[in-house]
Amino acid sequence: MDYNLPLSGDVSQFWTLWFKSLSQQTGFININNVNSGDAGTEKKIVEDVAGYGRQLGWITEVLEIILNKVKLGELTDKENVSMQQFYDFVNRVKTIKYKSPSPKISPGNLDLIISEIKALKKKDEKAYTELATRINKAFTE
Repeated sequence: MDYNLPLSGDVSQFWTLWFKSLSQQTGFININNVNSGDAGTEKKIVEDVAGYGRQLGWITEVLEIILNKVKLGELTDKENVSMQQFYDFVNRVKTIKYKSPSPKISPGNLDLIISEIKALKKKDEKAYTELATRINKAFTE
């Protein structure tokens, strides 16, 4: 039997237990018990329902639909900055998704593309007309 003064021997077991108590690994997702209200529930949602990216994607898609349907009226400068940050975020995510090596076409993606085109009509009639013309041409040739 070995006896060591505190911290004079192998303390890796202490650090291992300490780190395990703070977080859980779910695939590539780390669930931090310190920041999570209920890490077990969070882990189950990520494993059984959807990962964080997919959850954020669903929320973003719904928020975009709402924003395209609602007239917001006048916004304060701070609110305009927040809206612009949101749209910049959405556009950056879409850029990454559309540039992915194997984009997947699905009914959901098609609905998203259609809603984007409809929103463009409200924002920029000329750009919408050019895009609609290109789409019509692509499918009539």
